[in-house]
Amino acid sequence: MGVLQKVERAGFSVELINGRLSVTPASKLSSSQDEWIRSHRDELIRAVRLRDQALETSPSGNDRHPANDPAGPPVAIEQLPERLVTAATRVCVEIHNDPPKAVQAMLEDLTWNDQADWPALIE
Repeated sequence: MGVLQKVERAGFSVELINGRLSVTPASKLSSSQDEWIRSHRDELIRAVRLRDQALETSPSGNDRHPANDPAGPPVAIEQLPERLVTAATRVCVEIHNDPPKAVQAMLEDLTWNDQADWPALIE
C-alpha cells in the first residue's frame, strides 16, 4: 500500500495547497500519525502530485475517490480484532514497559495497517 493510500484509508484527505502538504482533519491526527506524515512528507507530496495528474486525465475525474476503493474505509480502534489488541498491549506493557498513552498510540497505529497484515502481527 502506498503512503497516500495509507493516509486516506485512515480517514484523512491529503491535498497540496500552494505547494504545501495539507492533511485534513488535522485535529484528528494522533501524535504518532502526525510524526509518520512528517517523516513521509516528500513521498506524500509526490503521490498527491501523481494522483492529481491522473485525475486531470481521467474521463470521470472521480475514479480515485475513497468511496470507490474496494478495500473500504479504515477501521476504528474498536473494530480491531481482540487478539490483535491483546497482542499489541502485551508487547507495549510487558516488553517495553510503556505507559497507557503509548499503548493507545500503538492501537491507533494499527488502524493504519492493512488488514491482511493483522494475522502476522498477532503472532
